[in-house]
Amino acid sequence: MKLIVTLFFAFIASAAFSANKSEDIFLTKNNTVNLRGPVTTESVNEVIADLTALDKVPEDGPIFLVLNTPGGSILAGLELIQYMNTLRRPVLVVANFAASMGFHILQHSKTRFVTEFGTIMSHRARGSFSGEIPQQINSRLKHIIDLVGKMDDHVISRTNGKYNRSSYMELIRDEYWGVGANTINDRFVDKVAVLKCERELKETKEKKELQIFMFRIKAEISKCPLINEITIDKEEHRDLVNKHFTNIRNYQE
Repeated sequence: MKLIVTLFFAFIASAAFSANKSEDIFLTKNNTVNLRGPVTTESVNEVIADLTALDKVPEDGPIFLVLNTPGGSILAGLELIQYMNTLRRPVLVVANFAASMGFHILQHSKTRFVTEFGTIMSHRARGSFSGEIPQQINSRLKHIIDLVGKMDDHVISRTNGKYNRSSYMELIRDEYWGVGANTINDRFVDKVAVLKCERELKETKEKKELQIFMFRIKAEISKCPLINEITIDKEEHRDLVNKHFTNIRNYQE
């Protein structure tokens, strides 16, 4: 009987913990910005423009930046981090998929959200650069090491003592992957976000350029981050493909 009572109270405590760590978020055209695809100078400029526009809306509630990104440029990501924390309205980040630099953008949100089946990933930094040997190479390498070190220190500070530099570096040595509520226990997320989109947001389209093989494809996608159906102008891009292969044939002749 004692065991049953103990298990019952443990279940109640676990349920209460889960309830306290989740939040319903209603996304609207006045509070939602998406970062879809790689973190690049171009994509960050688009996000900054969207954040700037929403910051001018006469509302005081937060702006939700929803991430669906494999990561990308460190410098472009840091530009976004610095900008989003200067706005009048708070910017809260929601990870649906946030890997690499996307993971670090998430760590700079006052409240870090992940969706129920959202995935986050962190790994040791990698990259390449060029320069004169040895002075420029040494100088640039030191700069990158210092920059990445500061980023990792910030991540570690957000875990409230769960990780130190040694244990965090070991965790991400072969990549850290976390899903949903598990990321709360790992101290990389604060709450699970239960997202819902207003009808107007679902029906509003944003234009995107996608790189598919050698082609830049213009597409439209819903501003609701829960909808990932892409619409393209088939006639326009059929002409683009035909023109490409016509040019190849003319060159070969």
